Amino acid sequence: MTFVALGLVALATAVPAQFLPGYPVENLGGGLAGTNGIPSMGVAGMLAPGDNVVFSLDNAAPNTIATLVVGSSIANVPIFGGIIIPNPEILLTATTDATGHAEIIVPWTEGLMGTTFWQWGAVDSGAVQGWSMSNAVAVTGNTWKLTDTNGSNWGKLHQSADQKDITVTDTSGQITSWAWDAPNNNYTDGQGNSLVVGGGQSVTINISGGTHAGAYSVH
Repeated sequence: MTFVALGLVALATAVPAQFLPGYPVENLGGGLAGTNGIPSMGVAGMLAPGDNVVFSLDNAAPNTIATLVVGSSIANVPIFGGIIIPNPEILLTATTDATGHAEIIVPWTEGLMGTTFWQWGAVDSGAVQGWSMSNAVAVTGNTWKLTDTNGSNWGKLHQSADQKDITVTDTSGQITSWAWDAPNNNYTDGQGNSLVVGGGQSVTINISGGTHAGAYSVH
């Protein structure tokens, strides 16, 4: 596993419905087959400054060099018989294990809030020109502002790459973590309180119980 810091200004079952504009991780497709077919990439972690986000690679060739391409825009660069979708502004390297898996941990920063583009490439003798490529993804790390019913700024909200976790930070800096509770179709803090997200033209969250119980607009 590789741990890197960047300087840039996969969904499971029972995932909550999208409630904010723009999915946190959007699959852009693409890819170029190698020894084990088209490699796949995954993204896991809270998309908030100060948290770590894991970019993983699977189904690549075993015990080989892999490169994670990072860009702030799309370039669609033809190379090695395939297409690198991100503009290649930063290249991060790792080595796959015997199963063709690799990971790079990226500390999330304010410079990564917004949308960035990511794609793996790996040395692979089974690929048409010696390199296979994963699908590309767009990762959007928005900071959602919260306003209480009096119109006052109350804090901010971040969501994880898979949408199954939320952190809510009030203006005093107190952070509450909420995990998706599929049977009840809401988020829970594990202490009997729930957070329910409403959609429509005006997105709201309603917190039942605890210090911050109430309704808040999200924007």
